[in-house]
Amino acid sequence: MWCLWKARNDCLFNRNQGSSSQVHHMANAIMKNLEMVDILQTGRNTEHQGEQRVETPATRQGATIMTDLTIQGPKIYSDAAWKTNKSPGAEGRATTGLGVFCDLKQGLHPTIVLIQASTELAPSALQAEATGLLLAAKIANLLQIQHVTFLTDNMSVARAAATIKPTDQQVPWEIRQHIAQYKHVSKKLNPNIYHIKRNINGVAHNCAHQAIRRSQAGPIFSCSNSAHVNGACPIALALQNLFLQGIVLHAVNCS
Repeated sequence: MWCLWKARNDCLFNRNQGSSSQVHHMANAIMKNLEMVDILQTGRNTEHQGEQRVETPATRQGATIMTDLTIQGPKIYSDAAWKTNKSPGAEGRATTGLGVFCDLKQGLHPTIVLIQASTELAPSALQAEATGLLLAAKIANLLQIQHVTFLTDNMSVARAAATIKPTDQQVPWEIRQHIAQYKHVSKKLNPNIYHIKRNINGVAHNCAHQAIRRSQAGPIFSCSNSAHVNGACPIALALQNLFLQGIVLHAVNCS
């Protein structure tokens, strides 16, 4: 599509009549280059993971993936609901809602965890989304989820989190502190991170919006997971120790 757009602009503004074969060759060249980047990236991931190798989409970290179905292993989605108007459910104060959706596997048992939290009104939507990712990383660290894949529908946050250093030029200055904390919290988890479309991130999105309407009362923990019937829910026990300055936990549901 980009090659078609370039050819169209060249024709419109420069009056250069390009041919379909030129567009075809240019598109092929770009795709071959991306394939080489993917091969190099996969090779590096294999070297670092060794026998613990986990299958991930054949794309570079921080890039956009069209589907999450190809991801093997635990996945954690994050989102934020950022509004400037005051929310009655948050004791009359404007807040930022945070939603985290964990799609995990514990042995043979699938585990789904829905988390609603909030924080003070973020100065920007970008900072709100970065705070949501940081919360997701904190949760993964508490649960000790190895080779986790983080998924966010904010492309700037995904690309920033995929950088080697939080001081890289492509990391917006306003979220550099968030990215530094994310890297510190998740460094032992061997994480992956990708950008996804908004429609794939619906569950975390709904959790974030529901969190805006919550009061500041203590968190509500609930568990309907059949694997936890005979004992206390390990998810609830772990997240009771969750602490992230400025973030209030409202609800945790394990199923």
